[in-house]
Amino acid sequence: MINKMSLEQKDKTLEFIKEKETKNTIRYQEVKEGGDIVIGPLYIQKSFLPDKIPEKIKITIHINS
Repeated sequence: MINKMSLEQKDKTLEFIKEKETKNTIRYQEVKEGGDIVIGPLYIQKSFLPDKIPEKIKITIHINS
């Protein structure tokens, strides 16, 4: 079961590692850190990434209330 964010917590930063490369995208897998997976696999277009594809990325989710 996914833990809901507390009312005070508005940002959540998740780490991803490079898992697979396709023709136009890079698939990253979320690193599980003491809880359940929040997003799971994440596909990012190669055209968005720098020429040297990063092995790790971080994504921050901001909850507007």
